[in-house]
Amino acid sequence: MRRRKIYIPADYELESRWIRILRIIGYMAIGIVAYMTIILVAMEWMAGCGETFYYADRTWKTGECIFIPYETKSGTW
Repeated sequence: MRRRKIYIPADYELESRWIRILRIIGYMAIGIVAYMTIILVAMEWMAGCGETFYYADRTWKTGECIFIPYETKSGTW
């Protein structure tokens, strides 16, 4: 049985192993940043950040935020 010859075009270059590793690390960093952003938004939403809460004594107050610098406000209605 004869071996077949595999012809590789002359302009074909193999990607360097280090470039591939750096690309994977870059994609992982982008994924981590996206994940952390989604978690931050979910935590602020669950805490009631900026949401208005009305009370029976005809007052209202906005919800406090965990990480976002936001000054709570209150008043009467």
